[in-house]
Amino acid sequence: MTIDVEKTPTRGPNPVLAATIAAVAMVAQHVIGKATRDALFLSHFPASRLPLVLIVGSVVSAVVVYGTTRLVGRFGPARVAPFAFAAHGLLALVEWALSSRFEAPVALVFYVQTVAIGPPLVSAFWSVVSEGFDPHTAKKVIGRIGAGAALGGIVGGAIALGASKVTTVPTMLGVVARLSGVCAWATSALARGTSSATSPSPGAPSPSGLTALRRTPYLRLLALMVLLGASTQGLLD
Repeated sequence: MTIDVEKTPTRGPNPVLAATIAAVAMVAQHVIGKATRDALFLSHFPASRLPLVLIVGSVVSAVVVYGTTRLVGRFGPARVAPFAFAAHGLLALVEWALSSRFEAPVALVFYVQTVAIGPPLVSAFWSVVSEGFDPHTAKKVIGRIGAGAALGGIVGGAIALGASKVTTVPTMLGVVARLSGVCAWATSALARGTSSATSPSPGAPSPSGLTALRRTPYLRLLALMVLLGASTQGLLD
C-alpha cells in the first residue's frame, strides 16, 4: 500500500526523514565497507586472488538474491529490508570481535559478504521507498532521499579517510556494524511511517522463490538488476 505523506496524517515516524537517514547511513556504510574490505583483504592476500574471491562472491550473491526474492514474495520488502540490514550489521559485529585473532579469515569472509550482500541491500531499500510512496509524492521526495544518499557517500569517504590515519582497519568493521544498525532502524521507521508492509492472508499458501519470480515481473526485474549490479561491481573492482 502506498501513501501520500502530504495528505495523510503521520502518526508514526516521518517517512521522508526516515528514508533520508536510511539513505545516508546505507551509502556511508557501503563506502566504508568497500574501503575496509579492500584494505583487509590486500593486507593478507595477493591481488592475484581477487578474481577468485569475486567469483565466489558472485555465486553467493546469486543464492542471496534467490533467498531475498522468496522472502520478499512472502513478507514484502518493508519487513525484509530492516531484517537484512540488521543481519549484515550483526555479521560485521561478529567479524569485528573475531578480527583480533582471525584477521585473515575475517578479511576473506567480509570480502565475500560485501560483494554478495551489498547490491541486494540497496535494492531492498529502494523497494521499500517505491512501495511506500505513491507516484505523485515520490516525485517530490525522491530528490531529498537522493540527496541523503549523496551525502552518505561524502560522509562515508570522509570517515574512511580520517579513520585510516587514527585507527586500525579491523576497527572499521564496528563502524559498518553501527551504520547497518542505523539502516535497520531507519528502514523499519520508514515502513511504519508509510504503512507499506503488506503480507498475504494467514491461510494463503506462500509461493516458492522460483514461482514468485515467474509470476511477478517486478521481482524478475529486481533479481536481474541485482545480478547485473553485482557483476558490474565485480568487473569495476
